[in-house]
Amino acid sequence: PLRMRQCVIRLASVLVHEAWHFEHGPNEEDAYEAQIAFLLRNGATTEHVAAVRLAQSRVLEAERRATATAGRRFSSDY
Repeated sequence: PLRMRQCVIRLASVLVHEAWHFEHGPNEEDAYEAQIAFLLRNGATTEHVAAVRLAQSRVLEAERRATATAGRRFSSDY
């Protein structure tokens, strides 16, 4: 059934994301792009793609905030 297929596609996309990290390193932006490309190629619903895009946006924003905070702390130490 379609619902089961969508579950399998979504789960497989997580594996694609993690496999990307295994092969290429910690870059979240590119890992999410690989995951989204997989979802689009395999007929994922727009809701699934949107959910992954939202997760990507939140993770990248958290990374930007952490980098900015670390930069301010480093600057104030010297």
